[in-house]
Amino acid sequence: MVVKCREIGIFRLNGSHRLVQDLNVVFAFPQCAIPPAAGVHEVANILSKWLYNLPSPLIPPEIAVRHLLPGEPSSVIEVLHKIPEINRKTLSYIFQIMDAVVSNSEFNKMDFKNISSCFVISLIQSHKNNQPYNFHFFYAYASKLINPAKNDFVLEGPLVDEVLSIPYTKPNQNQNCPKRLTLVSPAANRNSRSSNFAPVNENTLTESPPSEGTR
Repeated sequence: MVVKCREIGIFRLNGSHRLVQDLNVVFAFPQCAIPPAAGVHEVANILSKWLYNLPSPLIPPEIAVRHLLPGEPSSVIEVLHKIPEINRKTLSYIFQIMDAVVSNSEFNKMDFKNISSCFVISLIQSHKNNQPYNFHFFYAYASKLINPAKNDFVLEGPLVDEVLSIPYTKPNQNQNCPKRLTLVSPAANRNSRSSNFAPVNENTLTESPPSEGTR
């Protein structure tokens, strides 16, 4: 999916209903290969549906609500430490996909605002009316802590110190969210860190289930 991240409308446009159903069967097996006929939109549909239907979100809301503190980047590390290892490692792959999509929004027309309304709602399972937390803030820091092997997050060391030292800037409310969630340089005004906190408004996200594809 990272390779195909420039496809217009990825995560927003429906794939083929028949191919989505075929992928449902294929992915039920421990080892499987994506059929050649399936495209990025079908795979994106399946990924959204899988996240939507998990027994609980990859980021347990009770952990995020308790430990994620507005304006405190170090609390992102605390959340990553607290969530189950398998969840954390899976989340690292999800964030790599999200970062690739948002970074190529000039091609795929999917900035963070758009991907929030059709994919993040599945990731955080907003349809379950879980207590909201600032996913926007969490993602901005965690997505920059993917380890070199790209299979987990870095939880300590120089990279953590560097990333956590960067203040988070609030997106312009009169514009769409930027292609990347902006972390300004450490030379920026650090006194504004607490006020530079901009949550995704959970109440504005559409809470419909992921599409089964077009027939």
